[in-house]
Amino acid sequence: FLSQLSELRGMIAAKHLGIPSQVTAMRLPLEEKFLVFSQGRDAYYQIRYLDLLGQEVVRINIIDGGAEIVPTAQLQNKQDRYYVLTGLVLNPGETYISPMDLNIEDGKVERPERGVVRFVTAVAGQDGQGAGLLVLNVYSDYLLTLIGPLAPDAEAWLLDHEGQYLGYI
Repeated sequence: FLSQLSELRGMIAAKHLGIPSQVTAMRLPLEEKFLVFSQGRDAYYQIRYLDLLGQEVVRINIIDGGAEIVPTAQLQNKQDRYYVLTGLVLNPGETYISPMDLNIEDGKVERPERGVVRFVTAVAGQDGQGAGLLVLNVYSDYLLTLIGPLAPDAEAWLLDHEGQYLGYI
């Protein structure tokens, strides 16, 4: 849904045509659409659009039920992050789901620690080629609630494929 928004398509087209003022003008309507989408969705922590260089172009943070648009000056480059590198080799429309791990901000594990799973979708430009990535960070705590209530006195541990402890229910 988000990857097909006309506001995102307009921003991508403006960038492709080399019209920076139009890219800037399209940012606010796209931020507003992302913001509206995020309302009432406790599962999401971040909704982002990144360009092909891994630079965040638009980002919404959702914390404690409130959503905020991240100012342009605070947007980060994520080009070295594994989920961006993996996302950039996807064909438009394909989706990558990352392993559960801790969120990284400004190159450091965010405090307080927030476990996330990232859903990354390659977004196509007008020419059908990749134009960027749509990245949704989903709270790992939310995903763990989907397992359902455990029996009294039961405990479930979450480990990654290497046996690293990620959390418990």
